[in-house]
Amino acid sequence: MASAELEEICPRCAHTLVAIPLKLGDAKVVMRSCSACDTRWWQEGDETLPLGQVLRVMKDNPPPSQRRGHRDAGRFRPKAVTST
Repeated sequence: MASAELEEICPRCAHTLVAIPLKLGDAKVVMRSCSACDTRWWQEGDETLPLGQVLRVMKDNPPPSQRRGHRDAGRFRPKAVTST
């Protein structure tokens, strides 16, 4: 028998949330997002993290593929648009 997943509901508009587990630095956090009302927030356990803190941690701890010297660093480079 398949186990039923718990559906998370947006506290703002009561639509279904998407919850994405992430690792920010040494912390395991969950980003919750509601596509109906465009609300997003990050939580570590029961604590809601301010966006500024999330952005600082992301800046100071980029994923391995974004670090200098990593084999994939800088791999994606948009092509320049030229006019004719």
